Amino acid sequence: MAEKNELVASLEKQIQSLEDEIVKLKELATKVTSDSTRIKSEAQDLEDQKNILKMEIENIKKSGETWKDLEIGVQKQLEDLTLNISAAFNKFKERAK
Repeated sequence: MAEKNELVASLEKQIQSLEDEIVKLKELATKVTSDSTRIKSEAQDLEDQKNILKMEIENIKKSGETWKDLEIGVQKQLEDLTLNISAAFNKFKERAK
């Protein structure tokens, strides 16, 4: 059970960090007027991904003995979300200068 709790705590901490990055991306969107609609749309897509991931973490919390079966999928979703946020920042960061 401690292993499951450690996984959930780690995932929730990573999600919080990604939430902070999504907020920064939305702030960046307001600075880049010509691309702001596209950036905001991309940021919303990322936020949707994050919300799905949070639901999956809730499923892990409620899953009892089957939580290990969910872990690989959640870890992959978290990795994808992290990469997508990074790619979005890299794409739009130069335009905000």
